[in-house]
Amino acid sequence: MPARLKQVPLTIFQRFFRTETLGGLVLLGFGLAALAIANSPLAEASADARDRSSRAFAEPARGDQ
Repeated sequence: MPARLKQVPLTIFQRFFRTETLGGLVLLGFGLAALAIANSPLAEASADARDRSSRAFAEPARGDQ
């Protein structure tokens, strides 16, 4: 007969981090931060930074080679 493993009860903290609750809260937090930035005076600077970073990864035009 196989030996039984001792099961240690999980604390509330351990159960919280083993569920998907933490990931949902992190996603919610970043979503709220993005909304706050988009509706603040930082919106223009944020859009400029986003556009600059997307241009850095764009392929060069055929005439530029």
